[in-house]
Amino acid sequence: MQESMPGYLLIAELLGFGTGTVLSVLLVLLIRRTAYRSPGTPLLAFCALLWNVFGLIANLLVFAGFSMRALSVVLVQAVELTGGAMFPISFLQLWSHPAAGGWHTRVGRWLVAAATFNAAWIAALLFACPFLRSPLVMRFSHHAVAWNASFLMTLGAFLLLRGRLGATSDRVYLALTLVGAWGSTISILLLENARVSPELESVLAIAREQSPFLAVLGAMFFFANFRSSDLLIKHSLRVVAAVSIGVWTWFFLSGTLPGLALRLGAFPEVSRAALAGGLIASLLLVFYVLARLIGDLVDAWILRQPDFRSTLRRLWERMARIDAGAELFTSAESIVCEALDISAARVLRPGEIPGIEAHAMANAGRSWELCCNDPGRRILPGLDVDLLVPIRVHGEVTHVMAVAPGRFHRNLLNSEIEFLETAAGQIGSRLEALAHEIEKMERQSREATLRELAAQAELKALRAQINPHFLFNSLNTIADLIVTDPDKAEAMTVLLAKVFRHVLMHSDQQFSRVAEEMEFLRTYLGIEQVRFGPRLRVSMDMDPTVSQAPIPSLILQPIVENAIKHGLAPKVGQGHISITAALHGEFVRLAVEDDGVGVKAATPADVPAAPPAGNGLGLRIIADRLRTLYSGRASLDVQLAESLGGRVTILIPRHDSVARSEAVV
Repeated sequence: MQESMPGYLLIAELLGFGTGTVLSVLLVLLIRRTAYRSPGTPLLAFCALLWNVFGLIANLLVFAGFSMRALSVVLVQAVELTGGAMFPISFLQLWSHPAAGGWHTRVGRWLVAAATFNAAWIAALLFACPFLRSPLVMRFSHHAVAWNASFLMTLGAFLLLRGRLGATSDRVYLALTLVGAWGSTISILLLENARVSPELESVLAIAREQSPFLAVLGAMFFFANFRSSDLLIKHSLRVVAAVSIGVWTWFFLSGTLPGLALRLGAFPEVSRAALAGGLIASLLLVFYVLARLIGDLVDAWILRQPDFRSTLRRLWERMARIDAGAELFTSAESIVCEALDISAARVLRPGEIPGIEAHAMANAGRSWELCCNDPGRRILPGLDVDLLVPIRVHGEVTHVMAVAPGRFHRNLLNSEIEFLETAAGQIGSRLEALAHEIEKMERQSREATLRELAAQAELKALRAQINPHFLFNSLNTIADLIVTDPDKAEAMTVLLAKVFRHVLMHSDQQFSRVAEEMEFLRTYLGIEQVRFGPRLRVSMDMDPTVSQAPIPSLILQPIVENAIKHGLAPKVGQGHISITAALHGEFVRLAVEDDGVGVKAATPADVPAAPPAGNGLGLRIIADRLRTLYSGRASLDVQLAESLGGRVTILIPRHDSVARSEAVV
């Protein structure tokens, strides 16, 4: 072994192992993001880390002044070469298909066992070299690493990949991997057995150490079966491009640029600085364009992915013409399966997926992969579900898309999962739009019903809201008072005018405020108190917090009128009627209570257990108005007791948006 290393070779080694270390760390980080992967993938990442990290450390030690024969350098190189000895195990596991069965499975197991045995004795020999101090043993162990990788990977490719390389690009990937495997071996043979020029000797010395980088890169291009392969390939090529541009720039700045600057003018330093600045700016722009070009080429040629943008646009255009949920799901499923070339994609309810509560990502609305033993993998008959993509409607997961790539399909890539998540977002948006359309139709139906009820109320307003008997009795009372008490007659006339003014003002309005209704009832009951005299005692109580709350116009007057007519008028002696408006949780509580004759003296048509039918709008119309206006959120409760009077209670949602928007300002 040489005591030192040529400067050019040391620089090349540092750049090569530095780049390999960056890609190896990137590979490890990306593998950690997936839950389901080939057994050889993490081992490949581990071997790549050993080879590149310890190769970089060994060259840094040499750069720091250590001899290549130093114990520390030799031990670090032993760890590096141990990673190289383990490379065939990871590749053979990547290429094996245990599910295929037959002789392929047996051959794959034998090759993996042979690779494991070879890696064990080669590693033992490598760590024994520093203590044996035999140059022959050290050279043999180094050569064994290269020959072991070349022979086993070539044999494995011939036996395990035959018939599985249908596309031209697949054969290119395999060729790249085998070139990387044989690069070190051929370089060793030529360096030790052939006379070569100094320039070729430099190239072969670099290839001897850096060829495994091609094997790793080639394997990850196609055979690494895990979710983030697309990101790894793109980032790897970009790193390689950046390092290549950096190396060329260094050689140009240190070798060509000084002579070029001298020839350009009388101020070589200025020319050199200007050329260097312009070159660096141009290379930054070139790298930006090159990075985007690499991403597009990887998607189109290596990964052979469709144009997801046009697919999503076609999906949305088709869903926009569909008004039924089941047809919407069927259309989305067919487009997704066609775009990704997968076996199945089904939209299911969350309740159809066993153990969905255990998936933390379900609550966050993100997709999640299923492990091999997850019960959710068997929700589709005859297929293994790999991925569940939630569909959110108004912020809640209402459906889940179960994706089954198929038995011989590779794992879904990041870009494909992003496509599925975007498609699920579009499905959720369309479901929200359909829900809004249904709600709009229901609202229009309710409005039509309201208009019909308003027409009925307008035709029967005087009879249903202000009973003609009330008007007749009031006028008779006024006529009598004109003779006996003219001042009281005048006051009663004013009250009657206020009553009818309120009715006319609110006849075309659906809502009014609680304070307005209570003031109207106070005027109405003032007239009744003149008629009944001391026999009628009235109490009214309103919580200030609900004074401005909107309620249906004239909703209480028919109830008060019924209480006086059927409860208090037949009663002998003094009667009491109480009207309250208060806050009851999230509701406005309106109550009319009397101590009249109750059920005993009431006629069957007046008993509200079944809404009365001969009583103007009565309680039936009130119940219909509440149901239409509040879609079942408001309630009407009637309680009658024998000889104990009765109580009618209305609960109205305090913050109902419909009521607030239509309330009188």
